[in-house]
Amino acid sequence: MLLILALGTIWLGLKIAEEVYRIAVVFTGVILLAMGFVLAPSFIQIGSVLLLLGVYQLYISQPKFNMLVRNEVEAVKTVKCVGPNCSVVNAD
Repeated sequence: MLLILALGTIWLGLKIAEEVYRIAVVFTGVILLAMGFVLAPSFIQIGSVLLLLGVYQLYISQPKFNMLVRNEVEAVKTVKCVGPNCSVVNAD
């Protein structure tokens, strides 16, 4: 019950426009989340940790698409000619 209340409190805190109240409500939600996690049965604790590790692995393994596109554009800009009869082109 505390875990559901904590998640609701954090969600409500993120919707508040006033910064001081937002920080106070989110902090209260984090305290409730910690208390709910400590009081939860061990299978819920282990399941939560495994779920968070799975989400972390999914997030980490994703390549950064913008960086790849930027590097490919830079490579295309620097290559002017490909072949044995090409002269060296200054990259600047």
